[in-house]
Amino acid sequence: MIIPKKVLLRNCFPFQFAVPEVAIIVGMKKRLYRSRTNKMIAGVCGGLAEYFDIDPVIIRILFFILLLPGGLPGLLPYIILWIVVPKEPTAEH
Repeated sequence: MIIPKKVLLRNCFPFQFAVPEVAIIVGMKKRLYRSRTNKMIAGVCGGLAEYFDIDPVIIRILFFILLLPGGLPGLLPYIILWIVVPKEPTAEH
């Protein structure tokens, strides 16, 4: 019997479970990259937004608020992330 969009796990002795395919992708790790498509300066805010699955405007506003008390609390983390976080790989890689 074929169950569409379900995967039958047979290693769960003595029971068998049908689970959605999405549950099988648990082992995949989400990686933080600087965005190539959603960027203003270096793609740091766009990459953080994609990683946390939120709107990039929220991240940009947070960095802007951190810039207000003298610049260093917002600028330093942005520059560090710009250097440390790799650029999002292209489709050909």
